[in-house]
Amino acid sequence: MKKHYIIICLFVSAISCATKVSYIGNIFPPTTMVEVFVDESSIKNAYDIIGKGYIERSTFSKIENIQLKAVEKAKKNGADAILIKDYYVPNTGTAINTTTQIDSLGKGVIAIGQTTVQQTGSSGFSVWFLKRK
Repeated sequence: MKKHYIIICLFVSAISCATKVSYIGNIFPPTTMVEVFVDESSIKNAYDIIGKGYIERSTFSKIENIQLKAVEKAKKNGADAILIKDYYVPNTGTAINTTTQIDSLGKGVIAIGQTTVQQTGSSGFSVWFLKRK
């Protein structure tokens, strides 16, 4: 029973720590309210960018945790708002997958092959921390 308890505790701690937001920027007195924006055109007030956040996610993390962790980090560092932007960066390389199957029918051998070429890329989120002017 003790063994199962340890495994469950490790799993729960891995899930709770799965998403991290690292902060680079200026530090101001903590705030209590943080506005969240996902599109620059929805920002009506004038803000200065005071920092940038970098997202670290694991396979266990949920996308919703990005906002929760970013808001926590914004309050701690004195931001009044955050802008969460998603990005996609296409890579110049490709992924090539080749599958070959060999069967013998009657008098001969038949080789059947298939090659798939896919463009590769990476995507993610960046967080901008904002302070009201």
